[in-house]
Amino acid sequence: MRIWLLAITVVAAWCHGFAANAQDRPRFEEISIREAGIAARLYLAPAASSKAAAVLMLGGSDGGYPSAKAAMDLANAGHPVLALAYFSGFSEKIDGLPERLESVPLEYTYRALDWMKRRWGATRALTVIGESRGAELALLVASRRPEVDAIVAFSPSSVAWPAVGDMTGKIPAWTEGGLPVPFVDLPVADPSRQFSDGLGDEQRANAASIPVEQSKAAVLLVSSRSDGIWPASQMADRIVARLRSAGFRPPVLNLQYDDASHLLMGPGPGLVHFTQGTFSVHFGGSEEGTLRARESAWEQMKLFLAQL
Repeated sequence: MRIWLLAITVVAAWCHGFAANAQDRPRFEEISIREAGIAARLYLAPAASSKAAAVLMLGGSDGGYPSAKAAMDLANAGHPVLALAYFSGFSEKIDGLPERLESVPLEYTYRALDWMKRRWGATRALTVIGESRGAELALLVASRRPEVDAIVAFSPSSVAWPAVGDMTGKIPAWTEGGLPVPFVDLPVADPSRQFSDGLGDEQRANAASIPVEQSKAAVLLVSSRSDGIWPASQMADRIVARLRSAGFRPPVLNLQYDDASHLLMGPGPGLVHFTQGTFSVHFGGSEEGTLRARESAWEQMKLFLAQL
């Protein structure tokens, strides 16, 4: 488990290091936000469209701030982007945030939405974009907050999972009102089978299912059938089936790719492998397939946002 956490650290360093592209910097403004009880970075383009959707961006289990490169690209396309940190993670400590993805209050993300609503709620669609555990959070939040107009979930989950690194099945990732958000509370016998075993336990999976049908948001799901971390395409299909069963009326788009990594949020190349000594993590797919999927999905997401 310690080595797996090290892999997450490398993902974080890769994502944030890859973002430091000087040619992007003159085209947008980056503002640190430490108010209303949140830690975020706001990205604004000087000539931003007055009607383009406002985006709340959520990263995954690496923690810290979401991908600056992805946020920059959306800002340069005219979208104001609030890139929210919801736990510190392994690359840096952020004052006031938990260090681990463990018992993170949903109310924290609600405060970020409230901040955006005060600034843009009357003029722009409010969109929540997340990857992996951030997609899980995006779906949880949208199922509880009717002002969310759209969700984009990269490598999504149909259920809430335990805290990152919890092998006991007793520690929640998320809370609401001081109580655990229902999650798949199955002890982990084999880390490589955690997610397939959890989904296979029908009673636990049903109890932990995210009630996304309660949302009023348009939904875009992006996944890889070759995901090496969890069965994202299977869970995307479960989300769609749940929405259809409930007679969900807003638009739903379920994009699935072959030969691609778990890490699909953002333009350009994505991380496929991590190796240290004899330990290796394969996030799925090939470099070529991941690049094709990321470029396609990112373009489809922009088209999706343009229709809001």
